Amino acid sequence: MGKKKKIIIIVILVFVMSFTIDGAYAYWAGTINAPAEESDTVNINIGEAKAVNTVLTLNGTTTSGQVLVPVGQVANSNAPSGSTPVEQITFQYTANWNEVAGSALGATGSFTVTLGQITINGSTANAGLIHVFIG
Repeated sequence: MGKKKKIIIIVILVFVMSFTIDGAYAYWAGTINAPAEESDTVNINIGEAKAVNTVLTLNGTTTSGQVLVPVGQVANSNAPSGSTPVEQITFQYTANWNEVAGSALGATGSFTVTLGQITINGSTANAGLIHVFIG
């Protein structure tokens, strides 16, 4: 055999070995050593709490003898003795939301203040003379 044929045979053997090794590695990596797919479903039951009894307590200030008179008429008022005529009265209320039974830890709520009907001595005839500001 000639030198050329020996070199060609060696080159062919190198290619055959290369394809064999590459094929074996591809088979191993794709089939034998492949990572297994995993999926899982997790169920979390949050549940429901027991009822919590709460009470809302409002504490307000009193007028302490103040008598409401029209604007600019403090000097002309005919207020009863022991009372002070004023053009405006400010009321402050504090609201306390407390649990009676159970635990209301972390509970939230909303408190809305709205103006109802204004009556003066049981009548609404002069309710337009009063201006109420809720702030």
